[in-house]
Amino acid sequence: MPKWVAVPSERPGDLRDKLLVAWVAYWSEVNGMQGGKAECQVSILFLQKMFSYAGQSAAEKSLKRLRKRASPRLGGWLTLTTKAKGLKGNHYKLGPLGQAQKDAWVALGKTLFGPRGVLKWYLKRAILNKRGLKPHGCLILAFVERFGPISENEVVTQLRSFIDRKTVKTRLRYIVNEGLLFESNGEYYTPADLRELVPEHEEWTGAAEEQLKVDRARDMQRIEFQTSVLGDLEIRELKKALRKLECFYCRRTPPPKGNEVEHFPPIKWGGSDKYSLLLPICKKCNTRHGQQIGKTKHAKLHVRKEPLSIPWNGDRDEAVAFFMRLTLFRNFEYAVAMNDGRLDEARHAATFNFPIWAALKGAGGGAELVYQDTGEIVHIKAGTEFKKLKAYLANYQGIPALLKPAYQSKPSKAKK
Repeated sequence: MPKWVAVPSERPGDLRDKLLVAWVAYWSEVNGMQGGKAECQVSILFLQKMFSYAGQSAAEKSLKRLRKRASPRLGGWLTLTTKAKGLKGNHYKLGPLGQAQKDAWVALGKTLFGPRGVLKWYLKRAILNKRGLKPHGCLILAFVERFGPISENEVVTQLRSFIDRKTVKTRLRYIVNEGLLFESNGEYYTPADLRELVPEHEEWTGAAEEQLKVDRARDMQRIEFQTSVLGDLEIRELKKALRKLECFYCRRTPPPKGNEVEHFPPIKWGGSDKYSLLLPICKKCNTRHGQQIGKTKHAKLHVRKEPLSIPWNGDRDEAVAFFMRLTLFRNFEYAVAMNDGRLDEARHAATFNFPIWAALKGAGGGAELVYQDTGEIVHIKAGTEFKKLKAYLANYQGIPALLKPAYQSKPSKAKK
């Protein structure tokens, strides 16, 4: 029989939950040994991508389930240690239920996700999702790949703490029918070219397309994270996500290497990675803007040292949403002025709203919303121009109908 680590006797019922507890146990231990805190980060999109939870609500329910106290005296499988504002999610460590068999959970996590873990190659692959083999099928395939040729009874016996007998048998037959496993003389083994067959399987089953949706959702979360101006930006990842999107100005589909990224305000006019609004832009639009801006003088936008006080009647989310719309509207004015060659107006539009936008991003101690104690709260609503603009800018779809850029190339190369 192969050397294998079973799930501890006390364990969650759902396979994904078991995998997640093992993941947190192992990486918390690794982080602790490397001098950091004995905890690891887990986000909703991480769960959707890594462990193929069906959707955001399923991932949220799983974390809630694993944090739930088994009894008034006992905690849950996981403990939330630090709430994070960033993109990677909150920090977790093993809860009291997991700590009771900590060594076993850490050993299991190493077997699954360590340097030579059986699931390591499958993590983040499209074959994990609902169009592929799902975690159940991937675990079986990974196990046979590592330990085959192996009989059905041995597979069932070794995986019984993960998956019930009936499911293992059903999935084995399915994987054989998919051509990813072979059976001979009562034993299962993987084909020599399995690593080439898996990507093909992901394509023709639609798993790759399904995974692309998750990737896009993750990228849009990074963009939404910026537009909600909460926490610190992860600039490199944000730019990577933006380059996959079509041009904000002419809706040009990004080339294989990706589009470029524009700063608003532009860097020459005092913008920066940290405080500018970042937008996807194609090379043609970016070159044209750059040629015009290059003719102007450099400017430096001063960031306040103290918090900016903003009179406001309403909650913080409404304020952020309003000033985001205002910034996008200024960007619209900037784009129109650039298109018409009116550089002074373009510069004014790009820098006019900067102090408030930068403060909401955290510059100079951030922003303070000063509530007017008049006994009546009046919410500031977006005007009609914002409503119209919002329709054009939904999901960064661009503003070609408003701009009609003269520098757009042949229509066939841009989305209509």
